[in-house]
Amino acid sequence: MVIMPLALLEGVKTGFRTNPLRVAEQDQHALFQSIGVQPVRLWATGDPLSPRDCKVRIEADVPAKMAAGAEVPVPCTVQNLGSALMVTAKPNPVHVSYKWFEVGAADGLTLEGRRTALPATLVPQASIGVVLSVETPPAEGKYILRITCVQEEVAWFDDLDPENIFEAPVSIENAPRPSDSPAVLTAQGSSNG
Repeated sequence: MVIMPLALLEGVKTGFRTNPLRVAEQDQHALFQSIGVQPVRLWATGDPLSPRDCKVRIEADVPAKMAAGAEVPVPCTVQNLGSALMVTAKPNPVHVSYKWFEVGAADGLTLEGRRTALPATLVPQASIGVVLSVETPPAEGKYILRITCVQEEVAWFDDLDPENIFEAPVSIENAPRPSDSPAVLTAQGSSNG
């Protein structure tokens, strides 16, 4: 027979994974250990990342032709090659975004695109699918679409390392106007009667 306090007996019955904060912390450590990474910080925060942690690999399915002034969904995959968690949380969220570069433009025209939030925390070495809503340039021509990440008010990832990009040539074309389509005329008869 063993004599023990009632609270200790209840604790033994319940088990050891009962403190939610401790369980979450242990699970975070286990996640990092499973991929062989020593985390810079354990919890996902929107604090500025160091330049060495702003490393991504991006793959995308970009159409070769797009209409001028249109919104085009572009599916892509982002892999975190750094050792920190990437999150879309304040104060400095990480977003997936894009830039348009006009081919042969003397002034090097660059148009920044919309930001798209990461759908979940992106842990080191993991990949996540994102669908960008790409707004095309208003004028027709030959462009390069560059997809990268940006940590707001910190840095564009492509400015830190030229390998943090996915680029594709895109031909922007004006959409056909209604007057360019063959006209279909219909006659409507009337009857008196």
